[in-house]
Amino acid sequence: MDDFNALTRLDGKVAVVTGAASGIGRATALRLAAAGAAVLAADLDAAGAAATAAACVSAGGQAQATGGDIRDWSTGEAMAGAAVAELGGLDILVNCAGLFPSGAALDLDEGHWDQLLDVNLKGAMSLSQACARRMRDAGRGGAIVNIASIQGLRPRAGKAAYAASKAGLIALTQVLAQELAAHGVRVNALAPGPVLTEAAVEAGGSATGAATAAAYLARLPLGRFGSPEEIAVAVQFLASPAAAWITGATLAIDGGALLI
Repeated sequence: MDDFNALTRLDGKVAVVTGAASGIGRATALRLAAAGAAVLAADLDAAGAAATAAACVSAGGQAQATGGDIRDWSTGEAMAGAAVAELGGLDILVNCAGLFPSGAALDLDEGHWDQLLDVNLKGAMSLSQACARRMRDAGRGGAIVNIASIQGLRPRAGKAAYAASKAGLIALTQVLAQELAAHGVRVNALAPGPVLTEAAVEAGGSATGAATAAAYLARLPLGRFGSPEEIAVAVQFLASPAAAWITGATLAIDGGALLI
């Protein structure tokens, strides 16, 4: 039997990771670099992306950083081009950049709706298109991993724009998986549940937020938040040869949240 650790190595691969300045994106960039991939850490926060790239290099990996606003369609092309020019190719894309503010559907304004859909869905599409074209033209296959959410599978009240964007991302994953399979490009999604990122800590900083989090955790089967590193491990798996026969899938990684 092949060694599983060997099958999840990413030596010689080049990965673009959006949202890499913090949270799941930063953990993913570090994880992929540790697995042998050369990583382009991308984020609107260019300084944060640079810090992530520096951390990858300090740990013995290879990484570069780039800034950019993925709400602008041309940014996808610029980031894909940077990966090829600076790191020598493009094999993996992780669409991790995202926003998740809450708001009741009847209280949403156009700006809130557009912002979430532009970042969470349009941005992922522009990156996927630009990166997949290069993967196709290089003729060596590739992998795209989209960071969706359990909100895209089982939406909750107060999450109209966020849930719509993540449900759209799951649908996009399935369409791209069908269209890109002939080119050897696999496309999958992860649907995380509650993950303890910097943004989540900030959201739970108020007394109301802390009480809500405590009540939720009391019902969660595994009884705790996930960590960005646990999501990053799943990204590595889906991006690696170990997942060579998986495409179009959405893997819930949620501590059992979908069971409640």
